[in-house]
Amino acid sequence: VSLSHAALINSILDYPSIGIDDTIFCFSTIYWLGAWFFLLTATFRGATRLITRKSFSPDLELDLIEKYKINVVLNTPHQLSMLLKCDRIDKSDLSTIKMMIVSGTKLLIDIKSKMKNLLPNGTICNAYGMSEVAGYIACDFCENPSLDTNGQILNRCFIKITDKNGHRCDVNVDGEICIKTRYKFLGYYGCPEATEELFDAEDYVHSAPSEIEDFLIQSPAIAAACVIGIPDDVATDLPAAVIVRNKGLLITEKEVFNMVS
Repeated sequence: VSLSHAALINSILDYPSIGIDDTIFCFSTIYWLGAWFFLLTATFRGATRLITRKSFSPDLELDLIEKYKINVVLNTPHQLSMLLKCDRIDKSDLSTIKMMIVSGTKLLIDIKSKMKNLLPNGTICNAYGMSEVAGYIACDFCENPSLDTNGQILNRCFIKITDKNGHRCDVNVDGEICIKTRYKFLGYYGCPEATEELFDAEDYVHSAPSEIEDFLIQSPAIAAACVIGIPDDVATDLPAAVIVRNKGLLITEKEVFNMVS
C-alpha cells in the first residue's frame, strides 16, 4: 500500500480532542496504519506518545494506563475482549482515559457497552477505515455515541453506496461502500493491475474486493458467500467464509475448503 505524505497528514486533521496535554498509546507497530496515526498525531499536536517493544497483554496495558496516566488508547475489538476477561479490570484505575479508539474489525455491542461502563471519564470511539484511504472513514467522536454505529463520515471523505453494477443505491438498500478522499491512493506497489481494479469510473475506492467471494459463488451449491475474520491471539485475524447454500443443494465444509486450498 503506497500512500503520499499529504494523505497521511490529512488523515489526522479530524481529531481535535487530542492535544499537548495528552498521553496516547497503542500496541500497533509501524506496519499498521493505526501506529502511523498515533505517531503523526503526537508529532503535529504535541501529545506524548508512549512506546513499548512488548506485545499486547491485558495486564501490560492496564499497568501502562495506570503508570503513565494514558488519555487516548487504540485497541482492536479482540484486545478489548481480552481486557474484559482480565481478573483485575474491575479494580484498575481507568479514570485518565478520555477516549478509547477501537478499530480493525467489527466491535460487538456487548463488548462496547461493558467497556464503556468501565470508563468513568471516557468514551469508546468505534472507527471504520481502510489502509488504502490512509486511515479512518468514519468514527463516533460524540460524547454519548450509539452502541451500534461507526459514527459520522469524517470531513476528508466522500462516500457513496453502490450495487453490484456500480449504480448508486436508494435509501435503506444494501450495497458496497465506496470512498474518495482529498488525496488519491497512490496504489499497490508493483501491482498496477490491482491498483486499477480498486478504483471505479469516478475514482472512488472499492471497500470490498471480492475475489474469494466471487470464486466461491461459482459453485452451483453456493448462493452467497462472505469472507470474515476470526480473532486469533497470534495472527489477530484468521480468514473464514460464511456460506449460504442454494435451496435443494448440499455442500460440506470440507468441499468448500478444498475449493480454495
